Amino acid sequence: ICATSCSTDGDCPSGTVCGKGACQIPLTVGVALTGNVTEIEGWTYAHVQGLDQAAAELGYVQLDKRFGLIPGNVLEDIKDIASKNRLVLGNTVDYIPDFQTAARALPNNNFACIDDGVYMTGTNNFTTYWVHRAEAWYAAGKVAATVATGRLGVISAFINPETVSDVNAFTLGARSVRPSIVVEVRHMGFWFDINDVPTYSYTHKNGTTKQYYREEYLAALMIDSGCEVIAHLGNTQRTVRLIENLRGQGLATMGQYSFANDNQKGYLDGTGQPIRSCVGSIYENWYPLYRDLFEMIHRGSFDPTKSLD
Repeated sequence: ICATSCSTDGDCPSGTVCGKGACQIPLTVGVALTGNVTEIEGWTYAHVQGLDQAAAELGYVQLDKRFGLIPGNVLEDIKDIASKNRLVLGNTVDYIPDFQTAARALPNNNFACIDDGVYMTGTNNFTTYWVHRAEAWYAAGKVAATVATGRLGVISAFINPETVSDVNAFTLGARSVRPSIVVEVRHMGFWFDINDVPTYSYTHKNGTTKQYYREEYLAALMIDSGCEVIAHLGNTQRTVRLIENLRGQGLATMGQYSFANDNQKGYLDGTGQPIRSCVGSIYENWYPLYRDLFEMIHRGSFDPTKSLD
């Protein structure tokens, strides 16, 4: 790229911005995000961290984030984002059918969507991207087996090859430490309970009945079945908070522990203090992938027919 130096946008020709000391054509990036950035959320939080870090480093990226787009029918949302941005990103595999339709209808835009390692394919203006997590889950299984003696639990989410791989990696890691350890698996069916209020009623062994979100309900079942460490593949840290609370109420009588997911800071409570019963967090660093994608598009070297894997 040939560019003139600058100190402010006013030093640059019309249609360009001053990014890191050089006048550059801005790259407008719209992002469809399945969740919201809160302290308890993980998946969307991690993506926003990576996006913001990449944009700040490069200087020419302008981000347009749309939060809380629940999969099912987001086609019009994607088209609206594309009308204002050159590149459109989606942070869940469940968006892919609508992304593919939008890409066919809008050939002058670039589209890229998370695919959980399922599709790994692209077209002239649509591609998929993913980071692999199995190694991290294997390491987490080894750690969990140093804490537990006989039984672990994993709350899986949307069932696909990647989530199955992560559960298997966790199990293999644990059994490399304790060959006879049992791993109990339960499934949410999605990445989180989308209801605004808890809808699952559960009666604990001491007779106490409480209302829970689905991931919390599954964690309660695992506590009462004797799981000593409970990991999860969901987007929120609801189970991490729940296990800590139930320990304090005497309802997690084995002193159960948890693993956070997707969020580097998932082991912290709402005040920023470590949750004592959380062993650690399994999370993704999206910054290098987003930085490289933006640079390839900016410099004209991006090949959408190849998945960013």
